[in-house]
Amino acid sequence: MRADSVAAVWIALALLAGLLQVARNAASRALGRDVPHLLNTWARFTFNLPFTGVLLLVVTGTHGWPILSPTFWAWTAACAFCQSAANLCLVAAFAAIPFARAVVLHKTEVALAPFVGVILFAELPTLCGWLGVLLCALGTMALNVAGRPEARWRDLWRFDRGSLCALGSAVGVVFASFFLKQGCAVFEQDNPALPDRTFLAAVHALVHAAWLQSVVLTFLLWRWRRADFALVRSHWRGMLRLGLAAAVCSLCWFQAYALALVAYVKALGQIEIVAAALWSRWVIGERGLRAQLPAIALVVLGILVVLLGQFG
Repeated sequence: MRADSVAAVWIALALLAGLLQVARNAASRALGRDVPHLLNTWARFTFNLPFTGVLLLVVTGTHGWPILSPTFWAWTAACAFCQSAANLCLVAAFAAIPFARAVVLHKTEVALAPFVGVILFAELPTLCGWLGVLLCALGTMALNVAGRPEARWRDLWRFDRGSLCALGSAVGVVFASFFLKQGCAVFEQDNPALPDRTFLAAVHALVHAAWLQSVVLTFLLWRWRRADFALVRSHWRGMLRLGLAAAVCSLCWFQAYALALVAYVKALGQIEIVAAALWSRWVIGERGLRAQLPAIALVVLGILVVLLGQFG
């Protein structure tokens, strides 16, 4: 596939993933009114397995079972561990500090990704890429503050226990993304004869990471909050909606990470917060969109600068 075609594919996937994440978060938010955070997180991974599992059966029936080397399993397990830890850290942050602080500190993943990529994974953005990622990061944090007038910038950087949990969540998400990408690369190297290797790598990484996360979270729930499982019977429909949204969203993220620099994908994925702000205003009826417009413009400008670096 030509370089410009690859760029068009990952850009479309990253933007679609960001938009779908609004639907996933909406489903998670709706479910969170009635179930605890840990069970909500468990449902996200466990209830995407009926959908991704069927997809895995289809691609296996079509292409056969691929080579899954110990290296692939190691990267996938590392991804699953980091993503589970990131979710648990974010839950702890929400319980310890105001929501605005937790969200802003968690969103520093956009700024962390290029530095982790350069230092550990030899992913070097172009000058336009650096500028675009920086603009997206600043716009993301400004948008969260603008959407909550009671939040003050100086309050966002108090490094108490909750703040460290939120930052830990950002670090976990970033490393999970890179570990996932490494696993997909190993899959493609081990299966050179398979067609659509990037797609198949994303499917296998998604399914195996999801069931590993489900196992870990099931153990934690069984150990600490066993009674919460009783809520599944009355909320399985909402969990199924969350699982479907998470499955489609994650498949887009995983393929995009396999095709492009993680920092670029995360920058374009910030279209999520723009869509969420518009959704909150025009669908839910929340006010404050006018105060968020400068931050939205900053995010959009950052996305355009990243795109300019790809096609300019």
